[in-house]
Amino acid sequence: MRKGKNIRSFPLYLVAGTLLLIGVVSFVKPTPIMVYNHSPSLPEGVYWLSSFHPDSYAMGDIVVIPTTTNAWPSGFAHHLNPGATLLKIIIAGPGDEACTTNGSLVINGEVWGHIYRTDSRGNPIPLIPFCDPVPDGHVLVGTHHERSFDSRYFGPISTQMIMGNAHPLLTF
Repeated sequence: MRKGKNIRSFPLYLVAGTLLLIGVVSFVKPTPIMVYNHSPSLPEGVYWLSSFHPDSYAMGDIVVIPTTTNAWPSGFAHHLNPGATLLKIIIAGPGDEACTTNGSLVINGEVWGHIYRTDSRGNPIPLIPFCDPVPDGHVLVGTHHERSFDSRYFGPISTQMIMGNAHPLLTF
C-alpha cells in the first residue's frame, strides 16, 4: 500500500521541485560554463570558463568580457552585440606603459597593433586615446587579429568587468 501512495505523490513532488527551481533561477543569474567564439579574433569554437581572480592572472590568459556591462564608454554600443561576450587575451597589466600613437597601440615600446578608423563594414570606430601606465586593477586586452575590437580602441578595462578565464575545449 505504501508503495502506491509514493508513486501517486511523485507528480506533486515533480511540480513542486520544478517551481522551486524556476524560482531560484529567476533570482540568481547563473554564470555560463561554456561560450562559443565565432569571431575571427581567436580560433572559432567552444571555450569552457573558469573563475577569474583579479589578483592572480597572467599575461596571455584568455578572458571573457560581457558586452552588457554599463562600464563600456558611450559610443561603443554600435560595436557590441547585446548579450554577447568578447574573448580577448590579457596583453598588458598594471604598470605597463601603453600608448595609442601614430595609428598604433604601443606597449612598453613595442607596437602591438594598428588602429583603424573604421570597422570592416566602413562604420567609424570610436577611439579613446591614452598614453599612460596601465592603472592598478586594470588590464589591456586584445588579439593579434588586425581587425580585433579591443583595447586599441577602448583602452584599459577594469578587471571587475572580466567574467572568467576561457580555455579552448573544441576549436576549428
